[in-house]
Formats: sequence, C-alpha cells, structure tokens
Amino acid sequence: MNRKTTITICIVAIIMVTISLLGFTYGFYINRVIGNTNQKTVEAISGLDQVEITDISNETISEIIRPGYTYTKIFTVKNTGDLDSTYSIYLMDVENNFIRKEDIVYTLYRKNGNNTIDSSDLSTAEIVASGIYPSGNAIILKDEKLNNSNDTYTYALKVEYIYHENIDQNDDQGHRFKGVVHIYGTHTEADNPFIGGTLAYEILKSAKTSNETGYATYSETPQTRPGKIINGSNEATLSLTTDNDGNTYYFRGNVINNYINFAGMCWKIVRINGDETTRLILEDAQTTCETSTGNYRGTSGVGAFGYDSANKINYLNPTSSTSMQATFKTFQTNKLSNYLTYLEPGNWCFEDKGYNTSVTNLNAEGITALGSITLGNLSSYYSSGIYYTSYIRLEPMKEPSLECTGTILTDFNDGTDMYVATLTAEETTFAGYKWAGKNPNNYLTGAYTWWTLTPTRYNNSKDEAFWVNVTGDMWTNYATNIGYRPAINLSNKVLITGIGTKNEPYKVVGTTLQ
Repeated sequence: MNRKTTITICIVAIIMVTISLLGFTYGFYINRVIGNTNQKTVEAISGLDQVEITDISNETISEIIRPGYTYTKIFTVKNTGDLDSTYSIYLMDVENNFIRKEDIVYTLYRKNGNNTIDSSDLSTAEIVASGIYPSGNAIILKDEKLNNSNDTYTYALKVEYIYHENIDQNDDQGHRFKGVVHIYGTHTEADNPFIGGTLAYEILKSAKTSNETGYATYSETPQTRPGKIINGSNEATLSLTTDNDGNTYYFRGNVINNYINFAGMCWKIVRINGDETTRLILEDAQTTCETSTGNYRGTSGVGAFGYDSANKINYLNPTSSTSMQATFKTFQTNKLSNYLTYLEPGNWCFEDKGYNTSVTNLNAEGITALGSITLGNLSSYYSSGIYYTSYIRLEPMKEPSLECTGTILTDFNDGTDMYVATLTAEETTFAGYKWAGKNPNNYLTGAYTWWTLTPTRYNNSKDEAFWVNVTGDMWTNYATNIGYRPAINLSNKVLITGIGTKNEPYKVVGTTLQ
C-alpha cells in the first residue's frame, strides 16, 4: 500500500438560524476557514416552538489528511418549547470528486440527553445513519422528532477516509471532498404549510414577522385591489389568491426583499405558485444582485419580437427565428443548462381562449367563447373584434385572476421541457400594475419595455399583446422594438440562505432531496 495521498481539508463549525428550528452547519472546506468559531449556542423561536442547538466541540482544524484519517463532530439538539419539533439532517453544498468515492464514508451517531457522547468511544451511541459520502446534496437522517419538556439528542458525525492495505489509493491525490450539514425543521409552524428551509417557507415566514419599511408584510387582502388601481406608494405586501393548483402567494408593490441569486444572475421573486414552486423574473443577466444595475432586458432577435410571416404577433410560431419559444429556448440552453435540476418546467399560462363579442357588450355572464384558437389565424372567424380572456378580465371587468382558462404550456415545440417563459399580464397586475395606469412604484418597473406572455385581441387584422413600458404603463397593441424578460419556476425542494434584500439576497444552497 502506498500512502502518499494527501488532501488538505479545513473543518469549520458554523451556526446559523434557519426556519423554525435552527440550521446548524459545519463543513469540510479546502484551503479556507469560514464562519464564527466563537459562537457556541443559538436559540430560535417559531410560534410556540423553541429549539436550541449547541455545538459542544467548537474548534477549527486545518490539517493534511491521509488514508486512515477520521474526524468526529459533536452537537446537541434540544427542544425548549411546548410543542413537538420535527427536523431532518442534510448534507448540503456537497462535492466529492474522489475517483474512489467509496473511500470517504460517514456515520451519524445519536444518544438521548445533553453532552452524552464521548468522541473517543462511540460504542454506547446508536448508529442512525451511515453511507458513502455523497457526490451531491442528500438527506442523511429524515424526520427526527423531539418531544417537548426539554427533550434533547446529542449527535456525533464521524467522517472517515478508509485505509486499504492492498489497494493503491494514490490516484486520489489532489482530489477533494467538502460539504455542509444542515438541520432543517419540517412543518413546525401550523400557519406555514411549506417545508422548513425552502424558499417558499422563508418567504412566508419573513412576511409574517416583518416590520421593516419595504419588506413585504403578509396580508391575505392587499391594501389596493389588483386590476382596479395601481399599488400604493408605501405598499409592500405578500398576499394570497388562487391559481389552478391551489393557494398562491404573490408580492405586490414596492417590495425590496424579494431578490435572489441563482445561476450567477440576479432575479426577483414574483410569487409562490400553487404547486409550491417559486416564480422568478430576471433582474440582471450579467451579475448577482449585490452589484446589479437592473440590466435585465433581453434584446437578441427581438426587434420584431414574436411576429409571424404575415406580420402578426405569434408567440408560438415554430418557424419564426424571433418567436417567443425560440428566444426563451436559447436563453434556457445558454444560461441555465447546468441548473435545470433546481427548476421545474412548464406551468406557463397562455390565455388563448377568444370571445366573439364586442368589448362594449362584455360582462361576466354574457360572453361567448370561441374556444382555444391559434394566434395569427383568426381571419376565418372575424376580421376584428376577437377578445382574449385577459383582455376581458383586465379591461371591462377589472377582475384579474391567476387561474388559467387557456393553454398551459409545458414544453417547447420540439418536445423539450419548457423551463423558461415570462410573466402573464395578470401576474404583472397582481404585482401592482393596472392597464393604462402609470405605475413607476413597484418591484417590476425598470429601464426597459418588455412583452408579457398574454395576447389581448385580434384587431385590424393583427394580434395584439400586453407589454409593460419604462414608465410603468401596461398597454396592449401592435408594437415593435420591445424586449423580453425571462421567468423561471424554482423547485419547491431548494434550500436557501439570505434574507432577500439586494445586499443580502436569497441564495440557493441545495435541495431537500438529491
């Protein structure tokens, strides 16, 4: 056996609050040490739950490791509240590029009580998890429960680089592994339906506890009614309505804590969808939020964006080089191909149901549907006077909805999953716009004009669509030189850090399941 293999690893203890429990983290980091190594205990309160995590052996170690190396980290979890607390333990931000991955293994030990495990003798503790150190994020222990009345567990996580007597392990010289252990609670708040530590959970939790100016506060009914009026200048809310999948929570107004870094770009959070995914819209494709200037407009091939050969807006035309599908597929391929595991495809509402009636006669009871039709091919029905669902909702009725009555897009015309599209006109209305009502004071207003996904009417032999301009007006007509602004759906399994501000945006750190 040749034992020349050397891997430099720094082991660091970090403690941070996440969700209603607490996120205790520590990790193996190459050639650097991070974190507050002096902090011993953190207490986090959520509703009636109160959980204390203590890192008993809070030291920082930097050393060269070789086959046969072991390290054990001990920490305790204590319930100091009145309710049972449930949590899971994850290995996050994981990398293991060893050729012989099976040589790096972990074992998680557990024992009742506080400070009850001796790292030099683990034989009295129960092994509750073990395995090969993963190559990606993974749960290592699921649904642990602490009852009330000061119930406490002590854990020891042992990581070992196995020594083999008759195997040459030199090929792994220069390779590394790293990871962070997180403890996240699960459904520990009765009024928060989301999985602890996920983006949806943190958004709702923040809104229900926030009292700072510009931070969205939770209100089932916003201060100003979407579709009737633009948002108020001091309004920043997270409000509730429904979509096709259930309850959806949407940001409205001058919100300043809905920033998120993802895929090396800055995005803004629009809403938590009914399927618990989170819809984001691009804020800056060139940089992360901390240095973003809001340069979000896409312009490539958009001069006559989305027109078909007859000079009509046709967002689904597969033959047009400037169609919406072609443009967003290019963005997906060029910018997001390495990040699709964090996203969910589809669920894009394309309101393509038309109505054969004059706009002056529209009302909730008296509209007659043509059914689903193809944009750009309406001349066989009428030469003018065809109005689509969103036109009716936003103009005569002023009753926007996030429940889709048209086609829900899930893939591109070539059959590949559609991870990228853009917002509907009705989503922008919930954010704070009003048709033909100028509003420079909401989180979507920026420096450029951009199309929504929503057609409005077939008028004067042309299809028209909604778009938003630089002064915060939302209009509908036949127009040129309008840009695009990609949107995506972040998976309901992503785990995050940060608080959502421009200087401390949310950041994706992993997923709840590998």
